[in-house]
Amino acid sequence: VSTFNGNITGTGSLSITSAAPEIFLTDTNANSDYSIVVNGGQFRVRDETNSANRLAVNSDGHVDIYGRLDAVGGFIASSNSAIEGNLELTSTYPSLTWTDTNHNSDYRITNNDGQLIIYDITNGAHRLNVNADGHIDILGNLDVGDGIDVTGNIIASGDITANGGDLTISGATAVLHLTDTNNDDDF
Repeated sequence: VSTFNGNITGTGSLSITSAAPEIFLTDTNANSDYSIVVNGGQFRVRDETNSANRLAVNSDGHVDIYGRLDAVGGFIASSNSAIEGNLELTSTYPSLTWTDTNHNSDYRITNNDGQLIIYDITNGAHRLNVNADGHIDILGNLDVGDGIDVTGNIIASGDITANGGDLTISGATAVLHLTDTNNDDDF
């Protein structure tokens, strides 16, 4: 064991050889104190004050971070990623963007003041908005492949066309009102 006070200056390489080589970094005026250790093929940064590993680089290349990771400058994953647990986006305008690198359209899902928006970036158009009061705006054509069930009233501000089938009105007091917008008789 050697003890040094002050700076240590050297040239070349520093080699520490043992079954579990370790360097202790003790901060004399604050906590935490750390160690750097290699053991069983794993490189670790350990918080000695709190007896906890903080970072591990494993021999297969994957990195474990034990605790929260604050990526202040951003985060880029250049391969497939798996998230085990919840993904939370916190911002005044939190968004997820999907950019299809070999085809269009590209999309963004955003929470804008309580309104959830699916936005077509390529064509500059809102496609679906879920509003804070619960109603949903679909800003384009809606194709329903296997029927649609409606509980409540249907209000249409345009023509209603039924192709290839019947219009059936049923119920104990089913009524069909035909009303025009001029002074002619209504049926």
